[in-house]
Amino acid sequence: MTHYEVEEVYSFLKIKSFNGGSHYLHELYERVNKTFNKFNSDDSGTIEYRLNDYGYRSDNNYNDLFYSTNSEDYILGIGCSHTEGIGVKNENTWLEKLGKMTGMKTVNLGLTSGTIDYCNYQLIQLYQEASLVEELCLGKPWKNHNMPIYVFVLAPPSARFSIINSDNITFFQDWNFASEEAWEPGRQGELVYREKGEDVETVANTWSDKYGPTNKWNNRYYKGEVQILNLLQEKYNFFKLDWEEFGKDFPIGIDGSHYDETYHEKIATEFYKEIE
Repeated sequence: MTHYEVEEVYSFLKIKSFNGGSHYLHELYERVNKTFNKFNSDDSGTIEYRLNDYGYRSDNNYNDLFYSTNSEDYILGIGCSHTEGIGVKNENTWLEKLGKMTGMKTVNLGLTSGTIDYCNYQLIQLYQEASLVEELCLGKPWKNHNMPIYVFVLAPPSARFSIINSDNITFFQDWNFASEEAWEPGRQGELVYREKGEDVETVANTWSDKYGPTNKWNNRYYKGEVQILNLLQEKYNFFKLDWEEFGKDFPIGIDGSHYDETYHEKIATEFYKEIE
């Protein structure tokens, strides 16, 4: 389970703190304008993970790009750890490579363990208009943001679950769930339904026989996530690739879990072909 404390700043989520995955699991660590040498699955200590004024991995100031009247053109990327760039230097992430190809600054909204649901949430926030907020009578001041020139989504694995609101984001992956066959807790504990302080039922493993890899499209939650993402793409014409669209034969990066710079070069090149 990867947990983030967030704050809504007009259209965008500021990521205030996180539990850092395997290294900082039991307490939250501040992210805004912080630097880590051990970050999520990367405990090599060889890479600087520099987080910016919005708590994302970037050397760019997002407030300036979003709201300055003199803002430069920028491109925006959304995804999971493959977009955040775990295991590679910041300049070697696919979005930074794409920024160099286009000659534009970048806004990286990638978060480790991110879900398709998270991508949908960020896209809806990005494209919503001030007039809509006023119509809904949300009772809060609003500021229109500078729109990116291009938006790119590297879609995360579909078999993930998330709980997202204006204060917290929690991502669950397969190992966070109990097995349907054994009903044993997952590696990081089990997710349970509670009623009046009592555990009612354990949430079954998303990759059990019932909802496993060969049948996962029968699961309405995951199928619905993908459908919404496709509908958003049809409406707003952003560019999208699936994280495993070009196979899984890329060399593994320094963290031992994610692909190395070769993968990021491929993703950047393929996205660039879309806009040429």
